Amino acid sequence: MQDNAKPQAAAFSTTVFMPVLAGQPGTDIEMTYRMEEIAIAANGASNPALRTALDRLEHAFMQLSAAACRNHFLQLAMEREVCEGKPIEATLDELNAAIAAELAQFNACMKTWDEDRKRRSQQTTPALLAAYDLMEDLSQKLNRLTKKVQSAESDRRENQERYRAAGLSKQQLEQLKVEPTVEQVEDWRFEIKGLETKLRLLRSFIADAPRWRMEMLQGLKLPTLAARQMAQVSSTSRV
Repeated sequence: MQDNAKPQAAAFSTTVFMPVLAGQPGTDIEMTYRMEEIAIAANGASNPALRTALDRLEHAFMQLSAAACRNHFLQLAMEREVCEGKPIEATLDELNAAIAAELAQFNACMKTWDEDRKRRSQQTTPALLAAYDLMEDLSQKLNRLTKKVQSAESDRRENQERYRAAGLSKQQLEQLKVEPTVEQVEDWRFEIKGLETKLRLLRSFIADAPRWRMEMLQGLKLPTLAARQMAQVSSTSRV
């Protein structure tokens, strides 16, 4: 018995790209964070290999699209004409409308993601700026103390010579404990270690994009945080 059934068309899909998940309602925040981490690396200088791989893939996709796009859609339309009797022009119009709808959906999702980023930025920016404030302050203190330690020996000899020139004896100099004393230098070195620890915490916090988790500061106080938060509230209220 002859089979008069029409041939089946290939699976007809009008979706070209995956939907945007990051920053969308219901998406796990860690998924959004991870996508933003990868995007930062792929679009910046922190991971050249990743950026190069993505650039090459994008270029290859554009080449494939330019070479195969017209034939691909014409073939889809032809198969629907054979299998369903749908005019080729009608299928092409349908595909065009579907792609336009996909683009509109993509743009809407990206807008939602951007709004989500802005909302999170309003929460994290004050702490980030306050961390930069403290890092600048601690860096200046560290530089000053480091220079004092480096010049301690020469400064002590210079002071000793000044006292000798003023007539003080060796015994008097020993009793005087010419500054900077060994104890003072040890105190400075101890303070330097504390400053270096705090700076490491601050750098880790600042590098924790896009999360900027406060727990990474391990209880380190940010003196300008309240002022930065007030400035953020004031700035937001003016928008």
